[in-house]
Amino acid sequence: MKLLQAVILAASVSFGAARTFTVFNGCPFTMWPAMFTGVGAAPDFATGWEAAEFTAVSFTVPDNWEAGRIWGRRDCDFSTNPGPNSCLDGGCNGGLVCDPVTGTGVPPATLAEFTLSTNPSIPDNYDVSLVDGYNLPMSQNPHWADLGIMCGICASPCLPVVHLAKL
Repeated sequence: MKLLQAVILAASVSFGAARTFTVFNGCPFTMWPAMFTGVGAAPDFATGWEAAEFTAVSFTVPDNWEAGRIWGRRDCDFSTNPGPNSCLDGGCNGGLVCDPVTGTGVPPATLAEFTLSTNPSIPDNYDVSLVDGYNLPMSQNPHWADLGIMCGICASPCLPVVHLAKL
């Protein structure tokens, strides 16, 4: 079994600063990232997409986006069953594009969780969670756009990267 090594790079940014997430699939196979943001403000980006090997997508999140999670799905086939069981693991209600209300993901799924502050005196928080089980290796590291790309496990042969940068 090929391992999906995910590195999540994040930043604590000041109130009002724009934040950009970049999801990069550095694996030699296709993966299907998924995102859940809960109620309220949400990024203007699909909640699920196909990421071919060695490709990246970026999206900006609104200043008032307070929380979200991103996880990887693998071995998906949405043509015959476009629901939560369309992937070997990490599937979500809605199929390829996760339902914005009920699309939190089907366990097991390793999660990158983000809680972004709207208060200048409270820092952003991020973590890797196994609350929904474990399906793929994942880690997070701080990243500031002006410091260049930082990577915790760059030697890995399979390296999808998600990073949050201050614009």
